[in-house]
Amino acid sequence: MASTAMAEDPSSSTEDDQLSSMSHDDIVRAIRLLDNETRVLKDELRRTTLERDSIEEKKRENLEKIKLNKQLPYLVGNIVEILEMTPEDEAEEDGDNIDLDSQRKGKCVVLKTSTRQVRFFCL
Repeated sequence: MASTAMAEDPSSSTEDDQLSSMSHDDIVRAIRLLDNETRVLKDELRRTTLERDSIEEKKRENLEKIKLNKQLPYLVGNIVEILEMTPEDEAEEDGDNIDLDSQRKGKCVVLKTSTRQVRFFCL
């Protein structure tokens, strides 16, 4: 059955004709060319597989970094100063440059955060 299927295929008959017309040295040369081509293709396959693996590893690392950067950090603050504020009685101003912090009453705090910000809060 297999021999009749091969004989019916027109491409295999042309290949058989080519093989029968080639000398032994030509057949050996064709075998070497095919072996070299398969070796080159296998090397290219290995190279692209390694490249794909390295890209997937970079992708995985970047996803981890994104996940870590999405987490909000703990905000830690240290009280630098506690101030007892009394409003200052100064001459009446035009309203151009009014210092609102000097008009506050009560206790105020200067807070320094872990993100290097300095904040002023009145309680």
